[in-house]
Amino acid sequence: MSPNSSISDLGRSAIFEDEGKLDVNYVPPTLPHRESQYGSLLQTFRGMIDTPGKVGPKAILVGSVGTGKTALSQRFGMDLEASAKERGGLKLRYIHLNCHLLRGSLSFILSEILSRFFPTFPRRGLSSEELLQTLMKVLDEEDSYLLLSLDDAEALIQREGPRSLYILSRVHEGRLNKPLRLGLILILREAWVLSTIDKATLSTLQRNIIRLPPYGRDELFDIIRYRASIALRMGAISDEALSLIADLCAHEGDARFAIEILLRAGKYAERYGAHSILPEHVREAHGSLGYPPSLIDYLRSLGLHEKILLLALARELLANPEKAYVTMGDVERAYALACEEKGEAPRSHTQLWKYLGTLSAIGLVSTRISGEGQRGKTTFIGMPYPADSMEKAILEYL
Repeated sequence: MSPNSSISDLGRSAIFEDEGKLDVNYVPPTLPHRESQYGSLLQTFRGMIDTPGKVGPKAILVGSVGTGKTALSQRFGMDLEASAKERGGLKLRYIHLNCHLLRGSLSFILSEILSRFFPTFPRRGLSSEELLQTLMKVLDEEDSYLLLSLDDAEALIQREGPRSLYILSRVHEGRLNKPLRLGLILILREAWVLSTIDKATLSTLQRNIIRLPPYGRDELFDIIRYRASIALRMGAISDEALSLIADLCAHEGDARFAIEILLRAGKYAERYGAHSILPEHVREAHGSLGYPPSLIDYLRSLGLHEKILLLALARELLANPEKAYVTMGDVERAYALACEEKGEAPRSHTQLWKYLGTLSAIGLVSTRISGEGQRGKTTFIGMPYPADSMEKAILEYL
């Protein structure tokens, strides 16, 4: 449509058949190139419907941003719930929660689960252990089973420590002669997080670690071609334009980013009155994004000084383009300058380390310790996103 168009000019889109199927929250019926991981989940959790009450299975999904962890868990959970209903009305619920959005609090997580059963359930006043026992009592009374998926579980581990996982993974041990009613899926971005979990807790989880590697270029092409086939009108995009999207996203292997580019390219095609998405629309869409859409979600939830610290890191990396990592000392100096620029009093060294822990847990920064041959131990900090895009995104919020 032209800039002078009005709402009365809206008609049937020449590009989109069902735009919602490119939404980040849409769970497609098929997940190309995740069939093996789906099969692993099925093997692990099928006992919940084959022999309900006899098993309390657990699994860990590990993969970087855009590898399909959330979609895989949701697709499998929805399918398992539907299969349970087909088997004589077995009561099995799948609940998917994001730990970061619930502030990494186990009590918040358990309260949210209980509110799904009882919308008026009080959100405060009970400990995590009491909430968990209440949940198990509810499941007993309703003769129900629960498959719980905890996304961005790093946030829970960062705030509550390994004890939170211990409580969840051992809940059945105090319920002698009662059905095992809870299955658990943990979703992590980085496998190294497992090294922070004590052996007693890890022993109940590590048997079922399912890894999701970044998608290759050809896999990304298959994924976006499939999404285009269910979201766009026939002939609304050429294989050449689809290939360009796959090429642009191949380095990170991020399917979410590829789908976001496809959606935005379609919007540009509509804006210019085109009847199909051309490579030029793809290039414009990619340039307008600059960073994966998941980054925006996280930036919205950060506090002011977490944003300023992230801005300082981005600027240090921009000032040192030959370096993949910079020292914490360098970042602190850049942070102090950024605080002065924004008229804010700098936070303490200890508080900055806490901020760094949060940013690391949700995947916005990466850290490493100096290796052998270097005096003392120095923490080096980097980030998985382009520093210039990160700086631009944060400045928009500040």
